[in-house]
Amino acid sequence: MMKSYTRQTLWSLCPESSVDADVITALACHLTLDEVKRDTGRGRGVCFLPTELQDMVVNYGLTSAKALELYNTKFLSKAHNCRKVCLPMKDMMNDEGIHWYLAIILMDQKQVHILDSCPSKERQTIRTNAVHTMIEFLNDLFDALHKEVQSTCAPPQIKEFSLTTPEVPTQRHKNDSGIWVCVWMMGSTWDDDYYIWTLEYKIASQERKAGSQKRLIHESSFPEEANSGLKDI
Repeated sequence: MMKSYTRQTLWSLCPESSVDADVITALACHLTLDEVKRDTGRGRGVCFLPTELQDMVVNYGLTSAKALELYNTKFLSKAHNCRKVCLPMKDMMNDEGIHWYLAIILMDQKQVHILDSCPSKERQTIRTNAVHTMIEFLNDLFDALHKEVQSTCAPPQIKEFSLTTPEVPTQRHKNDSGIWVCVWMMGSTWDDDYYIWTLEYKIASQERKAGSQKRLIHESSFPEEANSGLKDI
């Protein structure tokens, strides 16, 4: 059944608006379809999960068996042998609204990376604990997935993976966290360098590099006395 999106969902795509959860989930659906099309038969792709999963687990006690029933066709058809899982996470910050961040589970490296474009010392424990809760759930879910497909491989023990928070650029505008999650999800199919997944950061880096090169050329082309004189112009 096709989900009907509201006007609020569409309005969230306007500049300076906070991206709606349904937009992130729609992107997860799109990226999952792309992964299925690229499938070479080995199933070593990326699993993208919907934003609602955190709510379903934390607030409604979703079980792994029920999750298979709800999401197997749309999100989990190739997940049992994936190399990476992208899980959008949200932090309800009362009057400040929803803050989005992303948990990426790297199966081969046995690591969980938390990508947060607006880290907060006050909210760090809350966000990390939320990820731990979802890791416990995903550990059971992947165990059930392996039994479902009768896999000969042992299921990953995700709850034993190390958890790290890589250094990433921070957002400039307060409503941009959802956009950063979307960009990281799109980039996760081909790269693990979270620093280069934002066009804004790449442009800023290029501008800084170009500025440094210009200063170097300028300073090496004139005597020190000439440089000091030019600064006053």
